[in-house]
Amino acid sequence: MKPLTVNFENKKIVNDLNSKLSSLTKLKPILGSSLSDWKITTIIFIEQNILQVYYNDGHIGGSALLNFSYAKDGNIQWKLIKQKNE
Repeated sequence: MKPLTVNFENKKIVNDLNSKLSSLTKLKPILGSSLSDWKITTIIFIEQNILQVYYNDGHIGGSALLNFSYAKDGNIQWKLIKQKNE
């Protein structure tokens, strides 16, 4: 596993994923959680356009394997490959 190099592009990807994670996953945070949304705990870039993200809401959590690409307008498009609820 390669360590994450923090650069502008990685920050853009992480920020975009953070804002869209709830809409990408099938698992929803538990009502009454201290967090209104998922908290990303770990991101591992597996390949150039594939990453594994781990997240939780303080009660439950999961992980997702995601593919991302850039649209012509520069926005990031996400595709859920696989999800695991923990």
